[in-house]
Amino acid sequence: MAKKLLIHSYRLHILLCVLFFGVHFKISAQQSVPEFKDWISFIEKSESKKLGASFSNMVAIELLSQKGNFNKTQAVMMLADFFQNNPADSVRIRQQGTTGANTSYFIGDYYSKSLTYYIYVVANKEKEKYYMHIFNIKRK
Repeated sequence: MAKKLLIHSYRLHILLCVLFFGVHFKISAQQSVPEFKDWISFIEKSESKKLGASFSNMVAIELLSQKGNFNKTQAVMMLADFFQNNPADSVRIRQQGTTGANTSYFIGDYYSKSLTYYIYVVANKEKEKYYMHIFNIKRK
């Protein structure tokens, strides 16, 4: 009887450890990239130049009907035009996470003039700082 109780206690202890560490690692994996907060603020305020400072040298952009790889200058001009025609009422981040050691992303909704757009950003870490290399805004 004592042996069964000891085995049951041991199993319960292992289960609790697995649950604790599993939840701990899941929470830490979802912590935000520090730059994301600034980028979201720039998007909400339609600050394309400030946002563009965090673009990689080449950025894959899908912006409504425009799609392709663009340099920083082109990307900033495209965003400035988009923001002018579709100023943000608000931005809501639905999910963020990592896809590798140096790659992070966020997905959310961009609200403008009673329309909702899907926003998706992927960034790579280079020299201790994140730079966007994918920036998509599509109409939902």
